[in-house]
Amino acid sequence: MAKKIFAFYSNYSDSRVDRFRQETKKKNIEFKSYNFNKDLMMTERGLIKIKNNQTINLDKDYFCWIFSNSMLSHYFEKLYAKNANFVWPSRAVADFSDKMYTNHFFKTINVKTPKTILLSQNEETLLLKVNYVGGFPCIIKKVFGTGGVEVGIVNSLDDLKFFVKNFYQKKFNKNFSPFLRASFALQEYIKNTNGNDYRVLCLDGKIIGGIKRSSQNGDFRANISLGGKAENLPIDEKLKKICQKILRKRNFFYAGIDFIKKDTEYLAIEINTSAQFQGFEQATGINVAGKIIETMISK
Repeated sequence: MAKKIFAFYSNYSDSRVDRFRQETKKKNIEFKSYNFNKDLMMTERGLIKIKNNQTINLDKDYFCWIFSNSMLSHYFEKLYAKNANFVWPSRAVADFSDKMYTNHFFKTINVKTPKTILLSQNEETLLLKVNYVGGFPCIIKKVFGTGGVEVGIVNSLDDLKFFVKNFYQKKFNKNFSPFLRASFALQEYIKNTNGNDYRVLCLDGKIIGGIKRSSQNGDFRANISLGGKAENLPIDEKLKKICQKILRKRNFFYAGIDFIKKDTEYLAIEINTSAQFQGFEQATGINVAGKIIETMISK
């Protein structure tokens, strides 16, 4: 039987799905996409189509790619991994959606990373935590989050408390206690990054290319989704060795490994197992969607 690729996504539009559709059409591969929010419901039976109440059943001809948050991808992989031929992201890498866990992983394999500490609901120890990462200014980030949206620089305890409280008020429109949940981390602020970071894209244990992302508006965040500019990055031997070390320690079928630079030293900050690739394709000329599909269906 012919191989089939399903893409599942949670945003109301996702250009990565469009790129998959374009590449599967070239290869005459059956392709379907479903939106978790408007097409499907997750139930005890599994995924059900909203329109006709039919359960989605998969078999070994199906290859599934999930463009979604870690909770949905975790449930999907748990329900369907035994049936479908291939599901990514897998449960084996689910922990890497947690930025605190990722930094701990880097430390355990002797890959350098900025000092990072988890916030808790004990406000009395806040200054101690700030001092651990080098004092103010420091970076605050939501432990689970993408696109750089829930990341900021704080210059005082008042800034820190306001950042967390403001997040809950905007998210839930309620006056939550700022430290109700330990869902934020503090991280050392590296002063000389100048709004630049570096992404190395990896597929099936191999490096396929890299980009340097640069902020265009004075922001310390260089995310393309926030207006950052991407340019092709020749990967030097030092960066190559760090990435190869990470790939040897975990089986990442697909990952964007992100770095910042402290002087001449690379510091690893994140592993994104559902990394955006449109800006990467434009900057490098590498057909990422095509490479993913070719490699996936060869499994």
